[in-house]
Amino acid sequence: MLKMPRQQWWTWRNKKSEDNQTRKVDVNPRRNNDPSINERRKRRQHWSDGKSRQTSNHDGGMRSASESGKLHQHEHNPQNYGTSRHDKSSSGGTSTSSFGRDIPGFYFDPVKKRYFRLLPGHNNHNPISNEMLQEKEAEKKRLDLLNSDSAINQGATNNLESKSICPSISQILLQRQRGKISSCSYVRQCHEACVARMPVKSSNQISSCPDTGHHFESGYITLLQADKSKKKILTVISNDRFSSFWQGTVTANKENSSQFDIKNWKNISCVGRCGKVTSASWVSVDDQHDTHVLYSVSGGQESQVQLFAQYPDARHILYVGWEKGIIWTCSWSENKVLANHLSFGGRRSYIVDIVTSLKTKLNTNGSDVLCQVFAKSQPLLYNGTKRGEILSCDLRTPSRRNFASILHHHTSVCCLQLLNDENYIIASDMSGKVNVYKRQIRMCAVAREYHGNNNQHRHLPFNIDSTESVLYTVGQDCFTRIWSIHTGNLLKTLPPPLSASKQTLPSVVYSTNWTGTAGPGLLLGTQKQFHWYTL
Repeated sequence: MLKMPRQQWWTWRNKKSEDNQTRKVDVNPRRNNDPSINERRKRRQHWSDGKSRQTSNHDGGMRSASESGKLHQHEHNPQNYGTSRHDKSSSGGTSTSSFGRDIPGFYFDPVKKRYFRLLPGHNNHNPISNEMLQEKEAEKKRLDLLNSDSAINQGATNNLESKSICPSISQILLQRQRGKISSCSYVRQCHEACVARMPVKSSNQISSCPDTGHHFESGYITLLQADKSKKKILTVISNDRFSSFWQGTVTANKENSSQFDIKNWKNISCVGRCGKVTSASWVSVDDQHDTHVLYSVSGGQESQVQLFAQYPDARHILYVGWEKGIIWTCSWSENKVLANHLSFGGRRSYIVDIVTSLKTKLNTNGSDVLCQVFAKSQPLLYNGTKRGEILSCDLRTPSRRNFASILHHHTSVCCLQLLNDENYIIASDMSGKVNVYKRQIRMCAVAREYHGNNNQHRHLPFNIDSTESVLYTVGQDCFTRIWSIHTGNLLKTLPPPLSASKQTLPSVVYSTNWTGTAGPGLLLGTQKQFHWYTL
């Protein structure tokens, strides 16, 4: 076998490599025009040139390799990417965005124009996490909304009525005089216009937390409930070690209705053993006045449901029930057919007759119950489940498998309310959706949607005023939002008066017929303070 000379062999091999490279480019011209592939080719060529220079000249080769390493680090380090991109865009004169691309595990600061690493579990002195970024953004949004309202009140911007989605009261009055709207619509639209123009800053700060002088460590306000007459306020103050129930009386100044206050605080109950109050509400046993309190506590090996009334001389307990597992909700029946009945739900759902103490298990299709509500005109109980179903159970035969699935949500249903016309059901889930459903013969259709609620995974309730004009709730971002029930428009967004925190969500109560001379307004409790917003 004849051997090829060495110089001729090298010439043949270089020519063959050039032919292969040309053939690759010609076969797939689209790949040759790909900018990412061309960039990788340049990097490989730069690396090979630096390595060849390193073999030929040791000192110069080391400098080339270090320079190529710096260039490689500059191209792959995400902290330098935002700066280099900004410099290139500013030098080139083209209008490009100063925000970098989203890189998992990194956060791009638009002020410093560089990336920072997100540390979920950290021991650093100045850590950056998603929770910190969300709280910083929420605080900025809160301050901007408060400052914008101050500017509007000072006349620095346009009139608020021109920006509001609701017409002014003068326009509504003109339509009423022309006969275009009825008297009921006139009252409702005037109410919505007043709510839309409510100031975002509280007009009066009420006295601090009622348990300041209590022998336990002071906690935070977690729940507010007003009775039917709007004379008494039920407040739940919770801590890591205990939860206490306080009852206060609403008072108002006769000369100035904006001077709202709560006095005569009484500690009516206290829950220890590291229990968490999951639900609490006023109960009218005699169908006239709200004199009793129904609440559920979860924590420890067993959960508790209790119905009691606090009298001046003693405490009257009507029912105490225990259940293994978590109890998420409890409800009282105002149906005359099912008088003296209550229900509670957790892993299982039960209905209890407090006179005979008979407890009946309900079928919930194998899912946890997160919210319940009784119907007033029919013997029905609606259960909102963790699976996202709303089940109506006929209480005339509760032990049978006779529930009817009304609708399905994509996530867990966390709150249910019935209007006076019980063909309409309002439900909210843990994704932030709040919808009104109309019951029909064979199906349940969405009648209206309320957009703008902020919820990701929490069990957050909503409330309806006594006139069924507005719907209000507190989102996971601690902002209070008020909608019109009839139109579905978002009337008002109230920022929290204090810095937003996921651990201390505000609790609100709104009414147009507070007792005494207090005008319509909203009572907000957050952390250890009460704030009053007047219309």
